[in-house]
Amino acid sequence: MLPVRFCNYNLDYQQRLGFLKLLAWVAEGVRGGKEELLRKLESIYSPAAVIGKPSKKYAAAGRRPPSAPHLKGTFDPDVLLRQDEIPSWQPGFSFQRLDRLVLWGEMVGLVTTNGRLSEWSKPLVIDRQTSTPQQSSIDNPFLLSKRDRAFFLLVLIYHDHALLHLISILAQQDSGTCVDSRRACIATIDALGRTLDAATGGTNIEAVRARQALRDLLERLANMENSVHKGSLLNPEERSRVLHQIATSKTRNHLAEYHAVCRFEQLADLGLLVKEDPAHKPRTSADRLRARTTWSWYITDGLKAAGALISASRNDVETYLQEHWATSSLAETTDLLIVDPSRDQAEIARFLDEALPRASRQFGAIQVHTWVFIAALDAIVAGKALEFSAAYALLDAMRKDSRYSTYLRQSGQESYLGRTASLIGGSMADYVSRYPLEIRR
Repeated sequence: MLPVRFCNYNLDYQQRLGFLKLLAWVAEGVRGGKEELLRKLESIYSPAAVIGKPSKKYAAAGRRPPSAPHLKGTFDPDVLLRQDEIPSWQPGFSFQRLDRLVLWGEMVGLVTTNGRLSEWSKPLVIDRQTSTPQQSSIDNPFLLSKRDRAFFLLVLIYHDHALLHLISILAQQDSGTCVDSRRACIATIDALGRTLDAATGGTNIEAVRARQALRDLLERLANMENSVHKGSLLNPEERSRVLHQIATSKTRNHLAEYHAVCRFEQLADLGLLVKEDPAHKPRTSADRLRARTTWSWYITDGLKAAGALISASRNDVETYLQEHWATSSLAETTDLLIVDPSRDQAEIARFLDEALPRASRQFGAIQVHTWVFIAALDAIVAGKALEFSAAYALLDAMRKDSRYSTYLRQSGQESYLGRTASLIGGSMADYVSRYPLEIRR
């Protein structure tokens, strides 16, 4: 079982997943730490995106703000967001809050504490065809492909277990159901409570700190509700009663809103929620603007399908990521093809062979999780669900078969992230065609 992880959103800026794409693009080659990363982020903004938006951040940090007329970039999120393909037009981060974007990148594992790209970011940046964002023309990071959405679904759930429980809670409602901001807060508090209930794994200091942070957060959330005592959200049985009680309250809980809005807007970017009422589509541009900038969301069939797969995982994060993540990324695909390790060994080998050059490091063994992650994303683009458990089953069979000793050596812990591998030579597809494997799962 994975140790508990969750994102402690104390402000509601962390919404648009496209900002994380932008962060990863800009962070390529950064060696000077977070300050260099922040300067590079600031440098890509256009003057029009900054002028008239004063900042208190620089004064507090003892820094002079950049002079907007001298900015040379072209990036303006307010303009780039206003496209039909983008489900929400709330920008989230402003130019003055880019330091929070770097923090968010740390929270979801894309950048390290020294401001450099982490191993998690590799599947996001390897396939970018254009050059660096410092050029006069910049891609629109808010347009998320099927591959992007699958990538972020895995990364967000791994680093924020509360999101998995939130999807499970929302999936109990019918498609097309509207969730307003207050109901979103109730569902999010419930999800945070369930995250604490499931937080039994891990004895290291990080896991202990995460559990304590969850308890502290739930106590703070309870304190902000009238007639609710401090520890009422910590106990599962009492929590159910208290949530029913506060659902009818008119108290505005700003902390709950921060946590709810961040996650609900992320689910909108993933395509699991929509901002427009499916039964009454906006008729005018003003109606569309209003729908895509207010805090209301509607349940989709895709969210319900993902919720069913989470239930099949018994709400366990590792089980879901190992066995059901790829399938839920293709939940609305007709004629879905699930890759089977016994029947489709040659196909798994082909995906892994094609992913290998992009997963390899300059020095040292390959991180097997990164290798399989890239291969699985390739498969999703092809409309096929290659689950981690299927790829791991094939690699486990190779480990036990002496005929593969001249091709692959595996080491590390046999856990979701702990495996490493060294390739000695040859093609996996060639070996599998010559030496079919017996898979035991």
